Amino acid sequence: NLPVLEEGMCFAPTQVKQLEFVVQLFLETSTGVVEAVCRDLGGEQLASWIVPDQTTFVNKSVEKVLLIPGRRHRIVLSDGRLVSPRLTWQHVVSELTMSSESGAK
Repeated sequence: NLPVLEEGMCFAPTQVKQLEFVVQLFLETSTGVVEAVCRDLGGEQLASWIVPDQTTFVNKSVEKVLLIPGRRHRIVLSDGRLVSPRLTWQHVVSELTMSSESGAK
């Protein structure tokens, strides 16, 4: 129920800013299988799953698994980088593999 307005006044729509939900994403890979683990910033595990298709977008996959409606997801990789909306699992896995190999040398 909206209150009655004085003459000459009207309600104006406003944009409601979506709340952001920040999660950390960790990956474990072995023999071509990628396991994803999402944690909140306090370190609590929110979800873990096997990534079925590495050509899909990371953001979309995380949103499906976490099921938190009305919130915009921000995903941070284990190396501190923010995941862009167009980033695929395949790209993330290859980058993290290359960085771990260069760190081991």
